[in-house]
Amino acid sequence: MIAKNVVNFIRSNSFKKNSELFLRVNRMAYVYARLWEEYSQKSDDANMEELARDSLREMTVNIDKSIHALASIKQEADSMSRKSRTAMTGTQSQGKISDALKHYVKAEKDWLKLNDLADAVEREGVTGQEDVIRDDMNRLFSDISENVKAAIDMLVGLRTMALDEMGA
Repeated sequence: MIAKNVVNFIRSNSFKKNSELFLRVNRMAYVYARLWEEYSQKSDDANMEELARDSLREMTVNIDKSIHALASIKQEADSMSRKSRTAMTGTQSQGKISDALKHYVKAEKDWLKLNDLADAVEREGVTGQEDVIRDDMNRLFSDISENVKAAIDMLVGLRTMALDEMGA
């Protein structure tokens, strides 16, 4: 294992790009979940009902984008019954979106550790530590994959419930 190859391997993937996309669309999904909750509480007004439906639709679109961004991260890390209709609320949705974000944060911390590893390899090389470096890389990529999968599973379940709620 050559130091330059290790650094290039860690730094050449698209985690940062997918990370920024996930954070942006996940934040938007959370805002739409809050709007949906607010508008749903004022459903006696036809305009508010329409705004609630629009907010739910936008939340779903952004959740879908979140899933795709996380799936890209998972796919990259992996390379190194439809549910019944449920009574879902905006508050529950916000909680699930926040829980998915917690798993993402764990993945991001592991990603930062990989970058620290790359920095250490650049400074000190890999002589005599190839196995340790390889083990650390495998563990960190595995942890990233597991945390991102957990976040995807949460968001997929939430998207399914939102689609059920819309009758789609």
